[in-house]
Amino acid sequence: AARQADMCRGEENNDREEGQSVEEKLGRTTRYMHEVKELGVSVKEEDLRLVKRRVVQIVAELQDIRDILVDSVKDKLSPRQLSVLDNEQDELETDPSVQFFGVEWDSVFAKCFSLGLNIRIFKQRLEGGMVDSISLASILTELSKVEKQVEQHSIAVLSGGLSSEQLSHQLQQQMRLSQVGQLARSNNILEKEGEEGRKRMVKYRKNKTENLTAKISVTRNDQRRKSSVPDFGIKKKTSFIEKVSSLLNYV
Repeated sequence: AARQADMCRGEENNDREEGQSVEEKLGRTTRYMHEVKELGVSVKEEDLRLVKRRVVQIVAELQDIRDILVDSVKDKLSPRQLSVLDNEQDELETDPSVQFFGVEWDSVFAKCFSLGLNIRIFKQRLEGGMVDSISLASILTELSKVEKQVEQHSIAVLSGGLSSEQLSHQLQQQMRLSQVGQLARSNNILEKEGEEGRKRMVKYRKNKTENLTAKISVTRNDQRRKSSVPDFGIKKKTSFIEKVSSLLNYV
């Protein structure tokens, strides 16, 4: 209760702040994020209401930062260039798992820190008369990513998806899906190996049959050649015997 009261007082103080610079808004956004992180996976109704309020404020601050940056270059970019910036934000893709498992806050805070540096560099170049549209597009993309991640995190918190029981259930489902996927991959590998083995066996049998046929054909050709060659040796031997026999008869 004391922590919630401190947060509410901080919110009232922030409402009185007159500074509307991008850096101040980003710093205030980061403080709101730390409050949401500290609330963790609390299921208390008052904590959930505070999470919802802080998320709304975070989204509003990020959108204000975006509008301020775009307004600062409106008179320096063509309508086509501005429309390209808007289209890039519309086509942004995010990780859908955040709305089930929550956001990784360390990653979000690192993005906010990087945003602060890049915004400062962009403003310095703009003051020097240089409009870095590529840097601006990158900044706007990161702002949109953080905004969507926080929104998805709030869905996970408000739906009770980050409770220990729900996380355990989701982990079991993931393990079952992983096992099914591994089994399917194993079956595919076995099927491919079996098919390749059958192809090798068919090829082996085919080669073996072709070799046997070739050997039989060669043997038959040799036999034909042998049978077609005159047996001169036998004829000569028979002729000689006949001559000897005729001489004996003469004698």
